[in-house]
Amino acid sequence: MSLSHGQSLGDGASRLLQQMIDKFDPYYGLGSMTCSVYDTAWVAMVSFDVNGHRQRLFPKSFQYLLDSQQDDGGWQAYPTQVDGVLNTMAALLALSKRGVGSNSESEADLVSRRSRAISFLITSLQEWDVLATVHVGFEVLVPAHLDMLEGEGIAFEFPGKGVLMELRHRKLAKVNIESLYGDNESSAVHSLEGLVGRLHFDRLSHRKRFGSMMASPSSTAAYLMNRSTWDKECESYLYHVIDKCEGAGNGSVPSAFPTTIFEMSWVISTLLESGFVIEVLGNEQCEKIANIFEDSFRARSGVVGFAHLVDADADDTAKVIVSLNLLGRPTSAADRFGCTRHSIISRPIVWRKIQASARIATF
Repeated sequence: MSLSHGQSLGDGASRLLQQMIDKFDPYYGLGSMTCSVYDTAWVAMVSFDVNGHRQRLFPKSFQYLLDSQQDDGGWQAYPTQVDGVLNTMAALLALSKRGVGSNSESEADLVSRRSRAISFLITSLQEWDVLATVHVGFEVLVPAHLDMLEGEGIAFEFPGKGVLMELRHRKLAKVNIESLYGDNESSAVHSLEGLVGRLHFDRLSHRKRFGSMMASPSSTAAYLMNRSTWDKECESYLYHVIDKCEGAGNGSVPSAFPTTIFEMSWVISTLLESGFVIEVLGNEQCEKIANIFEDSFRARSGVVGFAHLVDADADDTAKVIVSLNLLGRPTSAADRFGCTRHSIISRPIVWRKIQASARIATF
């Protein structure tokens, strides 16, 4: 947010809080993360039946993929090479889904786009140093996409493939699939697309929060596509994300939505710790934000995640405790966790942290 001529820092900070409150939806929350090609590709894959023909439920998301394909045939890489690989794999999968289309798409154009994407991946995979990769969850997500692309008739061979598959085998050996059908918290819910073909998706409905799978558009799309029956609540969630996220209705989506607690706690604590006072920021705005924090604490018995009802983590819980104290609502970690100041770090539940700023799941 930029300040207009003559506007004070205090006015600008107060206006920022008001903008967050105005964006806040009582059911879904809010989110301002940058949109992700990867998640957009998964949303673009969702289809429905019209007189025996499959049609895309979110054609704007598919069009976004077409518009954002780069000259080299791939889709944008962010900090690391594997981001470009995953983005392009997911987008290629969306372009390759058999029996899904609309009259607005030229088959010749799609063939050309797929060919360029395949060429990009051939080059990228040949150059990829698998063992040097530190991207969270890559050893599950990349092989899963390789399997799904092979199901569409597109196979890749590259020097690091054997090592990658061994890494997946080791990682999945540590995953208790049956536990996902129970009530234990698991960050794997954030990236269910990595477990397609290994899960009974009909047994995961209890994992939904405000129509989403751990606030992940890609995971929610995978869940919706792999159920035996349609889930209207998930459909509504994806429509809401497209409409209210930073893409502003252009079809793109972020890798996590909402991120209410994460965003509000960092904004309000940063402002108050930097010398702004509640009276300048706005008593009413601060009161509403504090109430949102308290509601989330009560809903999760004293811990929070990056959004309301999402699995708890240490970072967001700590940040909200700091924020509530700064907002004049005394809150101690010992009170929240039922332990002493020195034993709080031993509480395992709050150490699960979804890296909401990256494409991920900590399997």
